[in-house]
Amino acid sequence: MNEKRYWTLLARKLSGEWTPEEEEEWTHLRRTYPHLRYSAETLEQLWGQPTPPRSAEAAAAWERHLERLREAGVPLEEPAPAPAVLPSPPARRRPLWLALPAAALLLGAWLWLRSAAAPVQTLSARHSEVSTRPGSRSRVLLPDSTVVWLNAGSRLTYTEGFGLTHRHTVLTGEAFFDVTHNAALPFTIQAGDVQIKVLGTAFNVKAYPGEATETSLLRGQVQLTLGQRPGENYRLRPNEKLVVRAAADTATGGPLVELRSLEHTASEEVVETAWVDNKLVFRNEPLSVLAARMTRWYGVPVTVGDESLAGERVSGAFVNESLAQALTELQLIARFRLQPQAGGYLLLSLQNN
Repeated sequence: MNEKRYWTLLARKLSGEWTPEEEEEWTHLRRTYPHLRYSAETLEQLWGQPTPPRSAEAAAAWERHLERLREAGVPLEEPAPAPAVLPSPPARRRPLWLALPAAALLLGAWLWLRSAAAPVQTLSARHSEVSTRPGSRSRVLLPDSTVVWLNAGSRLTYTEGFGLTHRHTVLTGEAFFDVTHNAALPFTIQAGDVQIKVLGTAFNVKAYPGEATETSLLRGQVQLTLGQRPGENYRLRPNEKLVVRAAADTATGGPLVELRSLEHTASEEVVETAWVDNKLVFRNEPLSVLAARMTRWYGVPVTVGDESLAGERVSGAFVNESLAQALTELQLIARFRLQPQAGGYLLLSLQNN
């Protein structure tokens, strides 16, 4: 399965031609390629919108575009002559361009979406570091054509010769990797005490200082080695996640390493990679952990001031909310009061009034 199949199935979905088997395959691909979800949803929205009347200038421009397609040998489907019928109420008709093959249209729209999205930062083999500030996220193209999405407050570094003599990187924070295959030059990531080795795959790594290190695999295969256990290797299969607890957490007891399945929302979205689509999704998460994530996400300090409140677990998602809106919504399920503090917010228990 690959991205081409992803767009082919989307085209069949929009044209109403897909089968139940293809719908099931599409559901699986949505999990495998979370970074394509935003473009797909945007295309679906555009497809469902009413077609506005075109000006003469726009119509002429479209005819010129059709002529270029004909010159390039792209087959165009002309609408069949309509038989004579009795007058009927006017119906909404799609213009000629919607009669083109759906897959070709989707490809063009997808390319437009990619060009219209936030610009990709292309790095050279000499460039050694790329980072994101709290409250921002970025997409980076490495010299070997690997694409990396960096979450807020993250840093990715590598040494000279990357893509030529090695493909070793060091990550602090969180990133989603879509690694270009190169069996002769494996891609490696040092994330805290965890080293990850891949050939060509898509996965997410979260390794913020003082927090558990998580590696979530969507497709392909990765091998992990821990500095504390150099003789042991861990191999992940798609839809698996390896969690390595932070030193402070292991001091209180519990396993150092834990293998889990990836979490999914009701809409089959992978929780661990939802941030790539600018969604902050949390499932049964301690409020103190969510506060740290919100601090990075919005770039404003959010702190839990009470021990009794810190361990309260919450579930939900923030998509387009401002920080103020997100905190107001969070109060509906966590029951706390807000206190402005040093340019940020302090979350306090209602009992401490």
